[in-house]
Amino acid sequence: LRPGGVPQGVPGGGGPPGRGRRGRLRLPAGAAARAGGGRPPPVPAPTLGWRDLAGATVGVWGLGVEGAATVRRLEVLGVDPVLVDDRPGAQAPGGHPVLAAAHGGLEALARCDVVVKAPGISRYRPDVAALAAAGVQVAGGLGLWLVDADRSRVLVVTGTKGKSTTAAVAGHLLTGLGERCLVAGNFGRPPWDPVAGQEPDWFVL
Repeated sequence: LRPGGVPQGVPGGGGPPGRGRRGRLRLPAGAAARAGGGRPPPVPAPTLGWRDLAGATVGVWGLGVEGAATVRRLEVLGVDPVLVDDRPGAQAPGGHPVLAAAHGGLEALARCDVVVKAPGISRYRPDVAALAAAGVQVAGGLGLWLVDADRSRVLVVTGTKGKSTTAAVAGHLLTGLGERCLVAGNFGRPPWDPVAGQEPDWFVL
């Protein structure tokens, strides 16, 4: 998370999402927040969530655990995504065709409204930055999920080392208190995966 609680890799801005002149899904720029005491304004909260992707042309870049969950979520929304992976011959859920990034995949992503990338694909990569510069919304699955999630029930663990251990301990304590808890992130099932099951009381990421 960046300062202000905004997930990395998710565009921000106020107001509802709309379409640009050429049909691209975009986020209108919100009014700039006033900051006192010479401090910079806070990072605006993102407004692009999973439900906003219905009817859009969506690309999925990276087909690991999160990518597979993203494909299943898009299927629930009625979206037939463009699937791209850096690894030639990668497999996708349901046998969907997968393009290699170096062999037409990047060009296909450039024609999308939104690209949901895997966490291992840095948004500072030149090819990712080129997509964003071309007007393609580049987001992560977790950031899309957080937009509509009840954040009062979300515990986020960050840092350099010990994240998985801390998350596991937090999940263990919550479960011991009789709470239903989903531990996700570096392990477990992504919270936006439709097969995650019953809604828990707490999410630990």
